[in-house]
Amino acid sequence: MVSPDSNSDVLLAYYRRRAERNGDDTEALRQSAALADLSERWSRPALPIEAVALRTVLGDAVAGWWESQSSPVAPARAVAGMAAALGPRGLVAADPGDAGLWVARSYATTRLGSVAVPARGGTEGWAAACTFVAMLRDPSRRTLAVVDHLDPLTAGIVDLARRRGLPLVVVVWDRDAAPTSPEEHDARIGRALAERRPAVLRVGVDRTHTDDLVDIAGRVVAWT
Repeated sequence: MVSPDSNSDVLLAYYRRRAERNGDDTEALRQSAALADLSERWSRPALPIEAVALRTVLGDAVAGWWESQSSPVAPARAVAGMAAALGPRGLVAADPGDAGLWVARSYATTRLGSVAVPARGGTEGWAAACTFVAMLRDPSRRTLAVVDHLDPLTAGIVDLARRRGLPLVVVVWDRDAAPTSPEEHDARIGRALAERRPAVLRVGVDRTHTDDLVDIAGRVVAWT
């Protein structure tokens, strides 16, 4: 049997033999021949493909925010503190909103599966559920769920984790919380993870640069 390759005549011969063997009708053969012709004329873009400029611009901006020691803690600095506390095997998950935006745009991923944000909006409780399931699979894994407010679904998952003995930690970027310094933020995250029990941490972050981040990277359109 002839195997298909980039030559349209060989492809057509391949599809004709397959049609005869399988009893395909004339229309199927015609479509196969058209595909063979299309494959012959198909072209790939010239290499190398240039890196998206957004990556460079966003990286430059986020790098400065990562290092910020201002109080209240900058969102990117908070995200960097979480990454350090979780380690390379950790998982941070975030619901849509400011928390999800900053986690998605500024978490320095070094391992597949280290960051999770939902593909659509209106998914309250998603981050807590994600980390809950991750700990069911591997109770030793360090996880954090980051949300803008403690909604009933998230609170219910925290209660379920308490009953199951899972150390689910939810970080709430509460607009009404007292301003939290970078040092205090990191210390509270570290203690909560070390204590290995469910916890809800309300922290006050500086959302001043959220609009700047949106200007650079845009909104997460899947959530709108």
